[in-house]
Amino acid sequence: MVLTRSAQRGRAEPGAGRRRGRVWSEGDLLRLTPLVKVLAVVALVLVVVGPTVRIAVEAVQSDAALPLAWLDEAKRQTDLDGEANLPATFSAALLALVGLGFLFLAGERRSRGERAWPVVLLAAVAGYLGLDEACELHESLALIADRLHATLGLHNFAWLVPGVLLALAGGVLALRLARALPPRLRTRLVLAGVVYLFGAIVMEYVTSLFLVDLPGSAELTAPQPVSYILLNAVEEGSEMAGALLALAAVLAELRLRVVAGGVALVGAGAADRGVGEAAAVRQTGGAEHGTSLGRPASPSHDPAGVTTVSDEQQGSLRGGEGDR
Repeated sequence: MVLTRSAQRGRAEPGAGRRRGRVWSEGDLLRLTPLVKVLAVVALVLVVVGPTVRIAVEAVQSDAALPLAWLDEAKRQTDLDGEANLPATFSAALLALVGLGFLFLAGERRSRGERAWPVVLLAAVAGYLGLDEACELHESLALIADRLHATLGLHNFAWLVPGVLLALAGGVLALRLARALPPRLRTRLVLAGVVYLFGAIVMEYVTSLFLVDLPGSAELTAPQPVSYILLNAVEEGSEMAGALLALAAVLAELRLRVVAGGVALVGAGAADRGVGEAAAVRQTGGAEHGTSLGRPASPSHDPAGVTTVSDEQQGSLRGGEGDR
């Protein structure tokens, strides 16, 4: 996390951070958005490693001389199309962080007397998406599609039809809830939602066209075309990118302020206002900046500790008052 010195402490000297190390003092502000960069690197590694391992393992799985059990386990743990493995757990945790961020933002808005329930509902949406990512709840929609005879040749992607309807309903609800948010946050969340739905709906459908359909659960372990594996990486990567954009949007509205005995979560607006007010107080101090009424005063100090101003300077100051 990046440390931002509070206004009360003034501007740090160049190189002071390097000399003193990253020591946080009371009143300092911590930005939370750098966390997103770390998570983005993890997501990129998963998106690259997953298809690479799967393609490599499926290319040599007929070679009995290799430790196929270990290779299959490596494929299972990194497969972007798999369940209960590293990518699925990461995606679920990422969406859970988005929901948690929304809850913190709701509490901060409530403390300022603003409406918090729209943000709480957005937190519930993010939490459900995280639960769905962990438990594959959307797969149950295939039962609804089969009953409606709406498979449209999508085979095991039959859930896509009711899924689109749910996505449209959820999108409309999210847009209505977003109207209560600040414009900057609203715009960022809309962008995040578009990217996420592009992966979850559009790329899901495109990927299904390249799936080699097999009976039962055989397709989960059977080799698939490289085109399917790569498109699946785009699909899952888009969903991760959408979640990362949403997390960045929420964390940009929050700050951690160092207080006695720990940290306190504050809104970015409240933190900026506090810094601005402190800066204004410092600028009107006069003696600290060596200015008075906008003119240089160059005060002198006698041995008794009494500050005096020359007659010429007093006349200059009186002249400045007359000009106004």
